[in-house]
Amino acid sequence: IQKFEKHDVYDYDWKLYPYKEQPPSGLEGYSGNFGIRDANYYPDFRDSAKKIGFFVEKAGFKSVDTMIAINQGIIIELLKKYGPVKMDAYNLTIDHTNFSRIVSTLVEARVFPYKKLDTGHTYQSPKEFLFRFMEVFIKQLGEKGDIFGYLNIFVDHFKKHEILITSKNTETEAFLRELGTQESWFSSQGNLIYPIFTSLSANKSDRYMKRALIVKTESLSGCIVHNTVRLNSDHAITIDEQIKTRKLLHDFGIDDPAEQERLSFIEGNGVNKQYIRFLVPRDSLLDSGLDMKTEARTGNYTIFSTFHRTEPMKSSVLEFGYTTKVPNCVPTVESYLQPGIRGMEVVRE
Repeated sequence: IQKFEKHDVYDYDWKLYPYKEQPPSGLEGYSGNFGIRDANYYPDFRDSAKKIGFFVEKAGFKSVDTMIAINQGIIIELLKKYGPVKMDAYNLTIDHTNFSRIVSTLVEARVFPYKKLDTGHTYQSPKEFLFRFMEVFIKQLGEKGDIFGYLNIFVDHFKKHEILITSKNTETEAFLRELGTQESWFSSQGNLIYPIFTSLSANKSDRYMKRALIVKTESLSGCIVHNTVRLNSDHAITIDEQIKTRKLLHDFGIDDPAEQERLSFIEGNGVNKQYIRFLVPRDSLLDSGLDMKTEARTGNYTIFSTFHRTEPMKSSVLEFGYTTKVPNCVPTVESYLQPGIRGMEVVRE
């Protein structure tokens, strides 16, 4: 790596207003436009990468030929094994249990507000705290020097498709395919179910969601089966978490009640709203009378979609059924988890 640059996504977004598009299905009622912040929307990461690349170029930045998507789960796992990280300048100790809450709260509170700098960066971003944390953590990892330990975590996340990679370069993409970068749901010939969650909450309540996906399968005739699906969702934010968030804000001089309330909502003390798409075998038909729609039949799958909400410290249930023809005639459910989704159990009945 000869050069490493850090950019806030808003650095791109500010330059994209003339090029933003109409939101795709499921987002149209919640946002008036569709830009780079929203572009990791598609089930296939290759489609998301194409759209992200389009927006990057329209924003005036250099074209990107290879994209890697890494979610914060790998940082949390590294913190669990090699943390905590002491941020002495801010009297903070960050570990795997509080990383999301602390970093997100200080970013949203704009402890580092936007302002012009005399350094190489055009602007200091509110995400400056995250950048400074990463500088300290990377230095700490370098001092520990457990190269094989780091590689094991990276390879594990790669194998689980928690790290996604794709390239516009034909040779590079072919090499990546040989390494197994293509998610297995894409070519599934079985009784596939793959729930994809798109948050519409305008808050960080996703970090508190605990879910269980229960699928009951009944064989009918030949390769035809009927699946009954139940999604249990628990919004598991606690009073203790809310108190910790408010104390953190107080420690950084944010005591205005209205501002504390606003930031408490952003940090997860609000309704969790989801647009959920279920990828199932192509020849699938929803049971009648359901408040869901069949969105698309493409490739080897069909998409069923709906909206769902869960109140703070409460539970919710989403149920539906459908009949499907399983391509390989094996009725056993093949379930797949979206990258970055933690706290979801899958039960097959």
